[in-house]
Amino acid sequence: ALGGVWIIGRLFYFYGYTTGTPSYRHLGVFGHVGEIGLLGLTCKFAYDVIVSGR
Repeated sequence: ALGGVWIIGRLFYFYGYTTGTPSYRHLGVFGHVGEIGLLGLTCKFAYDVIVSGR
């Protein structure tokens, strides 16, 4: 779900970028919610791997 939010946010940013109006680029800002969530899950996975000793 977080990856989907990130992708949709990037699509909205792409749409805003292609309009030529810089203020429309802010449409994709909600994609950062997915990005932060993915970063958090990546950190948790790395922590779990380090703690497990694999």
